[in-house]
Amino acid sequence: MTPSLRRRHRLIWVVSAFLLPILFIAALWVIPEPAIDGDFNPPTARPYSEPIGQASTEAFSGVLRRDGNLPGWQLEVQLKEHLAAASIQLYLAENGQRRRLLGHLQAPGSYFFHFFPEAAPSTDVLELQLYDGIKRQALKELRLPIQGD
Repeated sequence: MTPSLRRRHRLIWVVSAFLLPILFIAALWVIPEPAIDGDFNPPTARPYSEPIGQASTEAFSGVLRRDGNLPGWQLEVQLKEHLAAASIQLYLAENGQRRRLLGHLQAPGSYFFHFFPEAAPSTDVLELQLYDGIKRQALKELRLPIQGD
């Protein structure tokens, strides 16, 4: 190694020794905080007691429940089959248009979502829409009639 190459090599290592920790700290500093989506409701643990509406298709079914002691409604959605979408979102819809995100569905199984009746666009029928967030298209829809509130 020639003297000029040796000096350049040493300079590169000294600059790297100072620059790499600074860049590492800067990279940690710009990591965003987890976003809080005000429309998303976490699933509730146990089913409410009184069913007030239900409907079913070949892909999924829904049961709307309420409990006299607890506020709001609870929607139980049972995904019956795997869908070919990687990102499935469940929305309350109105006339086929997405209105309110209830949550995300993954594998077949039961999912519980809690919301207040004021969030529903209609008091007669609850429209549910499975939506592919990646391809941005509606996958399935379900109209769930509400029996008396």
